[in-house]
Amino acid sequence: MNQAKLDIENKLVPKGADVVRHLSLPDKGKAPEWIFSQMDIMDTELGNNGGEDLEKVIVQAYQRYCVSNPLHPDVFPAIRKMEAEIVAMCLKLYNNPNGAGAMTSGGTESIIMAIKTYRDWAKTVKGITEPEMIIPSSAHAAFDKGAAYFKIKVHTIPVDRVTRRVDLKHVKRAINSNTIMLVGSAINFPDGNQDDITALGQLASYHNIGLHVDCCLGSFIMPYLEKAGLSDGEDGKYKLLPFDFRVRGVTSISCDTHKPRCPDRWNMGRHAVHGRRVSTLHTVDIKRPLK
Repeated sequence: MNQAKLDIENKLVPKGADVVRHLSLPDKGKAPEWIFSQMDIMDTELGNNGGEDLEKVIVQAYQRYCVSNPLHPDVFPAIRKMEAEIVAMCLKLYNNPNGAGAMTSGGTESIIMAIKTYRDWAKTVKGITEPEMIIPSSAHAAFDKGAAYFKIKVHTIPVDRVTRRVDLKHVKRAINSNTIMLVGSAINFPDGNQDDITALGQLASYHNIGLHVDCCLGSFIMPYLEKAGLSDGEDGKYKLLPFDFRVRGVTSISCDTHKPRCPDRWNMGRHAVHGRRVSTLHTVDIKRPLK
């Protein structure tokens, strides 16, 4: 474990006599040429960026819209249009074309907004003032952060040592009258395994509570496995389990637009600007039960 920590530190923190650290503002502003030279140095530390063609598209998009503000769609209608179209694409991809959604600044915000939605719904519909939520130990750290923000008690459930899926028996035991939501991952962040979303959906439906599916890594890979004929896995292993809005009980999904499949590599490429995520919902009236 100590060696693993050391390896991570060496990877994250550049070392050596040739490493220059800029820890304070310069006395005078630097010329653009100097800034570009520093960017050239940093480029050597970057991984796959999706290719030159894609990079040109991203740079041009940034150049055109860098001074726009999505909070003012009356002034920047093109930004609102693009957001609506991206949300519509994601809803269709996750088999809920009549749902709703929004773009956020990243995965953490999408998760936090989902938590807030369930907290508000539970208070309005069920009168719950001391909300609780149930998450796998493999869930994204943003769930704990959101729970701290909104004063929600968290029940963290262990995952199976072999399948790495959340222990459903423990989930079932943890549900009580204050439970507002369950959480499942497709796939999870620590080791890339998928929770049993169908079973979690059955529990959520039975108890009339929300089920958020975090597709932080699944994003634009999971929806295409079935279409690509890869959903049966390999040699009986890694079979795709149902995870999207076709599963009864799933009430919200979040996905990263910067983690689609890179066709010429096995690793994931950044096919959109990092830090953008789409949060999608079933069309739910907050004054009505989820059923």
